Amino acid sequence: MAWIKPSAEVDDLVQLLASNTSPPSLTLLRAKRTLTSRTAVALARALAPNTSLLDLCIAGHDIGEEGSAAFADALRVNGTLVSLQIGHAQFGDKALAALCRHGALGALRRLDLARRSLVDLDPLSRCMAVLEDLDLSHNALADTGLHALALGVPSAMRLKALRLDCVGATPGGAAMLALALRSRRGQEIDVLSLAGNASLGPAGVVVLGDAPARALVLDGCAGGDEGALAIIEGRHRVHLSMNDCGVTAEAAAGMARALAAGAQPLLEALSLARNGLMGDTGAEALAGAVALARLDLSLTGATRIPAGLLSRVDALMFMGNEAGDEAALASAIMQGSLRQLSLSGCALASPAALLDALHGGCPLATLELGGIALGEDDWRAVDALRARLPALDVAVDKRADA
Repeated sequence: MAWIKPSAEVDDLVQLLASNTSPPSLTLLRAKRTLTSRTAVALARALAPNTSLLDLCIAGHDIGEEGSAAFADALRVNGTLVSLQIGHAQFGDKALAALCRHGALGALRRLDLARRSLVDLDPLSRCMAVLEDLDLSHNALADTGLHALALGVPSAMRLKALRLDCVGATPGGAAMLALALRSRRGQEIDVLSLAGNASLGPAGVVVLGDAPARALVLDGCAGGDEGALAIIEGRHRVHLSMNDCGVTAEAAAGMARALAAGAQPLLEALSLARNGLMGDTGAEALAGAVALARLDLSLTGATRIPAGLLSRVDALMFMGNEAGDEAALASAIMQGSLRQLSLSGCALASPAALLDALHGGCPLATLELGGIALGEDDWRAVDALRARLPALDVAVDKRADA
């Protein structure tokens, strides 16, 4: 990616685009060059015949309606630009309508409109057919906006990633979205994210359990135990994230039973971080049921790592908990098959004891110990382990006196 940052004008960029000598990716830094509607129009006109630029980022600039309309005209002609980030936080509905005024977005595959003060998505819903990746996060869409979006989803047969974090979604909006996604002739999308929509609650999360998405991100959606159990017993996923959802130890045990019974045969990654009521009971229950590439149990109130997890997952995130007895942990690591372990921010009585005990060899490729205050003995142990096992990446915070 080329970071363009010389003057306040765009003559050089216009020439670059017009001569087809631009790099495939351009980002215009607002700190060094500020686009206006007038200069945006000039840039858009130069973009129209260009065949070398694939990715353009003009986020943070006041493009305005006139500039957006010029880019709409350019996209109508340009057949190579596939990724666009456009406008600043006050971009708004009128500029979006101008961008979508031809009812199509050219060859665009990825459109980032996060944090653009959008409410009315009706113009966008009519020109989503070619989009593969759409980010509308942090706009006050509410159910009205989601309803408009849902009208465009059935025709968006190429859509693979849809991000709607913090948009004010409720169970009603979630139901419309899930229904629209199911109408796409059985096609799944790769990623559906509605993180930060706390108004969804258990009812909204349950509805989204039937949304056809290989990866479902519902962090901070207040799904609780009811939502967690419905999701784990719902459609098959490859990745499921329910961080900070109010999941308790009881629900974790229920999820473990469902997983053991084959509820999610395709699941590779499960994230339940920041569910502080899970504790040791939840961790122990999951240890006997999961076989995953990645499991995140950070900040769940656990005081030890169940030995079973170290032989049933490839990567374990356990940040911000207590790791238990260092000698027992080291023994379990060496006997397990874990490749990555993050203990960043964990309470360790003696990091040196853990590190020294691993000298006999272990399957780990990465051990993360960031956010842990290390004394002189601990630093000695870090250096000794790195020398003993050079293939092991021991990641720690930078030494204060380095």
